[in-house]
Amino acid sequence: LTSDTPGKNVTLTSPSLSEPAITIKNRSDVTIENLHIDLSGFPQKEKGIVITGSAERCRIRNCVVSDAGKAGIELSGAVGGEGADGIVLEAITFQKASPTSAGVHVTKSSTGTPTQRVTVQRCRFFGSMSSGVLLEGPVESLTIRNCGVTGSTSGIRFAGGAIAKKILID
Repeated sequence: LTSDTPGKNVTLTSPSLSEPAITIKNRSDVTIENLHIDLSGFPQKEKGIVITGSAERCRIRNCVVSDAGKAGIELSGAVGGEGADGIVLEAITFQKASPTSAGVHVTKSSTGTPTQRVTVQRCRFFGSMSSGVLLEGPVESLTIRNCGVTGSTSGIRFAGGAIAKKILID
């Protein structure tokens, strides 16, 4: 899913009030790039992208997520592959979100599977959101690299009881 016009992102809005704009569930080799997900006018619970289950080689890059009520991108038991086959969130701008939202939110999955092998790099978090990256669910092998946060309460927040293993913040 990509824009063919150099320098111009496609804008995506979700017609459903209860569903995220994009759901990736048990899908490998997914690439989303040069996309603007505009969630303005949606209820506060809205999410831009939700990733669950096996998601080897899932790449989201050069995108903008605006006006998220709960999360720009939610990872719930999302499992990337080993090494270069992991989940990569790269050069994403999260902006104008609700004060209670997070840019990237790792939640508890219904199966108890931890989110695994995820890289968040060169992302920017602007506005009054609660945190750039919020870890509430179990996570293993998470790398956060070269990201910037402006205006949020926390850059990276580990919620009480969250189990986090092999975390690299660079």
